[in-house]
Amino acid sequence: MDQLSSTYRLCPDVLIKRWGNEAVVFHSASSDLYHLDEFSTCILARLDKQTLSHAQLIDAIQSHYQVDNLDQLKQQLTDKLNNFIRSDLVEIETI
Repeated sequence: MDQLSSTYRLCPDVLIKRWGNEAVVFHSASSDLYHLDEFSTCILARLDKQTLSHAQLIDAIQSHYQVDNLDQLKQQLTDKLNNFIRSDLVEIETI
């Protein structure tokens, strides 16, 4: 599946508790609990509010972190999204 032409949203079974730049995520269907770092929290916080495309996530994160190396950011985001999808925290839809 081409991630660049997809949208992402938080799985409806996911509950997030944020404090500061960190979060704990509970997946109610599996009872799995995750402690997220700042970058992961930033991604899921945006997907908690709305469904976003890969490009929209890149724009939001780049402006939040003032990232200069766009290729590195794209790779890090793709890696995180793949992990979230495998953990059933994020759902992907093809546009």
